[in-house]
Amino acid sequence: MRRSPLTIVYLTVFIDLLGLGIILPVLPFYAQSFGASGFAVGATLALYSAMQLVSSPLLGAFSDRVGRRPVLLASLAGSAISLALTGLAGSLPVLLLARALSGLFGGSIGTAQAYVADVTPPAERARAMGLIGAMTGLGFIFGPALGASLSQFGLGTAAFVAAGLAAGNFLLAWFFLPESRPAGVAPRRPVFAFLRVGEALAHPAVGRLFGAMFLAMFAFAGVQATFPLLGAQNFALTASSLGVVFVTVGLVSVLMQGLLVGRLTKRFGERTLAFIGLGVFVVTLLTLPLVHSLTEALAVLALQSVGSALYNPALTSLISREAPPDEKGSLLGLGQAFGALSRATGPFVAGFLYDYGSALPFLVGALLVAIGIAVLVRLPAPADVLAPQPAD
Repeated sequence: MRRSPLTIVYLTVFIDLLGLGIILPVLPFYAQSFGASGFAVGATLALYSAMQLVSSPLLGAFSDRVGRRPVLLASLAGSAISLALTGLAGSLPVLLLARALSGLFGGSIGTAQAYVADVTPPAERARAMGLIGAMTGLGFIFGPALGASLSQFGLGTAAFVAAGLAAGNFLLAWFFLPESRPAGVAPRRPVFAFLRVGEALAHPAVGRLFGAMFLAMFAFAGVQATFPLLGAQNFALTASSLGVVFVTVGLVSVLMQGLLVGRLTKRFGERTLAFIGLGVFVVTLLTLPLVHSLTEALAVLALQSVGSALYNPALTSLISREAPPDEKGSLLGLGQAFGALSRATGPFVAGFLYDYGSALPFLVGALLVAIGIAVLVRLPAPADVLAPQPAD
């Protein structure tokens, strides 16, 4: 495995998510300072994921055509500019524009995953994908804490610091990140071929993998939205104790993906890890409505984080193994788009269900993940390269 370029890719993902995490704690208050209503604050927060839904497959498709390096560099430069614009925003429309641009250029995780898939053999891929997940987790652990501490110097300060980190990351990648796309690989499809979602879903392996991934992410997004409400109702969960929960869960995920996923993959294989991780997720979803203390909640959520740390890199690795060399970026970017869609819709559905019963989001989530497991039962054995499809 070419470790030096992968180190730069992992650092790129970490700094990118660190910058996003820095912004999150101050963004609602920043929007309110421009007179934003509650709906407008929600729109400001949701806009990032909504734009990722568009940009992730598009950036992945461009990376198949022009290479991973140019797309990653453009994403970093765009992130730095959009974050600086966030800090300079003097009105709500400008802030919304900045968040939209940030989401557009923040859709490069699929391209980073394609880079990893380019330079790792199949046997090492789940471990490498797990390290991307670990870097994402670290960014979300340290980013909000840093953002909260910077807020005392002004609401725009966090945005400027995040922009500086993105600019530094751009320079690092410019000098040290080589191209990874195999030489001589020419895309057979137009750059907008990623829009053929139905074609991808119809594939016997890719469709099942996307389906299971979407259902799991949808349920996970619902947990994130409604667990604070459940905790406040059942055992007086506070904002500070919720922060302890998120940090603990994040650390468990980082340790699992960074240290254990590679070893477990070699021992059990990606398919088995996906089944185990999803099964653990179902059990924890069914258990969460029954907890009555913060200690019990921490134990269940930590176990849930273990399950997530198993199935996420396993499913991503399996998708990369099914993709032809000229479509890795497109398919992995499409996977990130499904993730953005689940994060945008899962909380709404979970919140609606919660109004009719506090346990409903978790029970329905468990049912959805169980359906995802059933979808994977007939998953064909992984093929590192699909049979070529005729170009239109």
